Amino acid sequence: MPEANGSFQWIDQDQVNAIFDVDGQEYKCALRVYEPLDDFGWAMAKLQYDGKDELTGKQQFEGHIGENDFLITFDNKPKIEGDLDSPIDLDIPVMGNGEWI
Repeated sequence: MPEANGSFQWIDQDQVNAIFDVDGQEYKCALRVYEPLDDFGWAMAKLQYDGKDELTGKQQFEGHIGENDFLITFDNKPKIEGDLDSPIDLDIPVMGNGEWI
């Protein structure tokens, strides 16, 4: 399974942006979560995927953010994971949709 490094950033209580360098090309995913999130700042992230065709369009996801790490798993298989630079008090289950742009 190929991997790419990038970032995972809190934008608003219902939005997180993830940006990755995949073979020299930038892939951005705007994630909308159904439950409000506290500001966790910015963190390094790793993307795991089978093919670039999975990194398109709008996809549903589920996972968690907190206390010390995060994991987002999309319905079509890619995963975003990493450690939070600024830990938060709770381990929050998250669900929503992400749009690759």
